[in-house]
Amino acid sequence: DGLVLLESLRDLPREETQGSCTGGEWNKDYVWFTRDEAAGFVPSDPMRGTSHQVPARLVERLATCHFIDNGRNLTEPFGPEDMEVAELTSTVEACDGSVVHIRLEGRTRVSKSGVWPVNGEVDNDSPSGQVRGVEVEILGRATYNLSTQEFDSFEMVAIGTRWGGTQWNDRTNDLAGGPIGFAFRIADRRPIDRMAPYAMSWGSYW
Repeated sequence: DGLVLLESLRDLPREETQGSCTGGEWNKDYVWFTRDEAAGFVPSDPMRGTSHQVPARLVERLATCHFIDNGRNLTEPFGPEDMEVAELTSTVEACDGSVVHIRLEGRTRVSKSGVWPVNGEVDNDSPSGQVRGVEVEILGRATYNLSTQEFDSFEMVAIGTRWGGTQWNDRTNDLAGGPIGFAFRIADRRPIDRMAPYAMSWGSYW
């Protein structure tokens, strides 16, 4: 009975070469918030003009588990220690009876440095020093029904830059980075739209 979002992500257009790939590679995932967590996106006193900061744990979940560079192939999520910026403000734009219209604005930045391979099995036995990260600006709109305590709509985009690579995400020739975009909307109710978030396979998600 929580909030399930469908996430779509893709490389955004750019002029410079993108290695062996053609550009525009994409992927999708699902985002889970419990019912109580979903209410955290709405100011506790939802009157027009009121704002509040979305709880840090929710913004950090987006940043570390969903703003990740797996457009070409799979990569691992970031960890809490990789968080540098996690800001998301929710502002009430209008109230229509029990329906609250909110605007979301924020930004996140995660960055990780260390030693790991970036070329599949080729350098598996000879990892080298690497840095990877993602930085985005966030903008969204949503409508929340106070009577049902559910979102009637939720649309959000995050646009920014990614850099670096991991062993299996096919960035070997594209480590300098480039633009990337993420889009979110409420998922349908088909069985396929109840798949667990990818980051769950790597351990802690909640």
